[in-house]
Order: sequence, then structure tokens, then C-alpha cells
Amino acid sequence: MSDTSTEPPRFLAEPVAVIAEIVLAVEPELAPDAVRETITALAKLKSPHRRLAETLAGAPELLTSGRPEGPASVQKLIRALQTIGAKRVVLPR
Repeated sequence: MSDTSTEPPRFLAEPVAVIAEIVLAVEPELAPDAVRETITALAKLKSPHRRLAETLAGAPELLTSGRPEGPASVQKLIRALQTIGAKRVVLPR
């Protein structure tokens, strides 16, 4: 008998970790704990983190391109990251 269960996408199971990994790939000099705390503070519920993780997993360049195509949560994240010293992220124009 084969197991037909599948693991959920990681952005659903561990959204804060997914976002943090993407951010730290762009901003490696930031402290990982500070990045996770900043992400966690963006929303009290898990669903906004899941949406942001899914968005960034599919388009991590939204953090650095300055393109306005992403959801408002990307801009909110970038602003929050800048307060903890992020230099490479770019606010959408």
C-alpha cells in the first residue's frame, strides 16, 4: 500500500522561516533573530505570513527590484527591514 499523503508547501508550514531565508539571502549581514522577530511583528496571524512567503518564494526579486507589482505586505516588510539596518532591499516605486 502506498502513502498518498503529501507534505504541504513549505510556505504554508513554515512561512516565517521561508521569508527569513529569502531576506537573509539578500541581506546576509542582518542578524537572523532580528529578521525573524521583524517578520513575526508584521502580523499577528499566520495567514498573512503565508501569503507573503508564497509571494516571495515565487518572486524574491520583489525585495530588490523596486517594482510595484507585489502586494502591500512586501512594502511593509521592506520598511520594517530598513529599520533594522537592511541596505539592499528597495521600496517599490
